[in-house]
Amino acid sequence: MWDIPTFSEPVVREAVLNAVCHRDYRLAGSVFVRQFPERIEIVSPGGFPPGITTENILWRQFPRNRRLAEAMARCGLVERAGQGADKMFRLSIREGKPLPDFGGTDAHQVSLTLLGEIRDPVFLRFLEAIGKERVASFAVADLLVLDYVARGLPVPAEIKERGPQLLGAGVGRAGRQGQAAALQALLQLRGPQGALHPGAGARPREAEGALAAAPGALWQCDHSGVRRRAPRAGA
Repeated sequence: MWDIPTFSEPVVREAVLNAVCHRDYRLAGSVFVRQFPERIEIVSPGGFPPGITTENILWRQFPRNRRLAEAMARCGLVERAGQGADKMFRLSIREGKPLPDFGGTDAHQVSLTLLGEIRDPVFLRFLEAIGKERVASFAVADLLVLDYVARGLPVPAEIKERGPQLLGAGVGRAGRQGQAAALQALLQLRGPQGALHPGAGARPREAEGALAAAPGALWQCDHSGVRRRAPRAGA
């Protein structure tokens, strides 16, 4: 049985250490970590460093406290420069959870919210069909493409070229009978100007039905909010 905790320890650890490492030490105040049943909020003094925004945080690096960041990286406490946000996004997507949310960030503070609820068990099965080792090798841009398409959102221009590459690598083809339709439903190239959208046939009920019919496991949720993979009856 494979358990997915409400809060991923590596994600929370990276978020807290990044807040300590990249906060603005010219300002008074502390890093605050607030835990709720289904979310964790981390707030640190000072906004993003110059040139960093919520839109480009995965693609641009500007460590505010370079020496501190280098020291913490050498100690193995944080990822090397520019990799912390990457790790948080990758692990969140792989666990089927919402993306880390920097929506409360302004010029005076960086606010990060980590949500613990699994958003879509069907998407987790989709990743399971691809295979753990293969998913672990995906770059954050690859996982973001899958996440956007699964949510029915257009893929941003800066990563949309990853869609055809994923299809070319066979992500849209399942090795097991019954999964191919679901994978193709989640990865169809449509729309004007080459934008990546769910295809016309990408209806959630059909995708869920195709995955449910495939060999694998059922997802269930207990009182603690932890989603679990359980064996099929008679397996």
